[in-house]
Amino acid sequence: MRHTVKTVNSMNTARILKETEKALFLHFGVDVWNELYYIKVWVPKSQLEIVKNENGLITYEVKNDWILFAKLKDYLNYLQNNGYTLSETKTTFLKFGTKEDVNRTYYTGLK
Repeated sequence: MRHTVKTVNSMNTARILKETEKALFLHFGVDVWNELYYIKVWVPKSQLEIVKNENGLITYEVKNDWILFAKLKDYLNYLQNNGYTLSETKTTFLKFGTKEDVNRTYYTGLK
């Protein structure tokens, strides 16, 4: 029998690097297929529900479950299109990854 385990009440965390009226430039880490990704991306404020903001370190929920996947995929495409060599895992994720593979972000303080 196959069981699906879903983390309950897993809150996302990120560092705000810049802010405009309509978007936040966020820095966060995400684990996908046992590989760590650190990314910096613009996210529309309309896609986030900020639960807590302590000096630019936010805890948040996403309003649409596709946004984290889309931002990660855009970031990896950007790297690949600009000459960065991606690992086999990241390249495979670009081809076959789904929104279910990206369900939580966290900020560790690493750059």
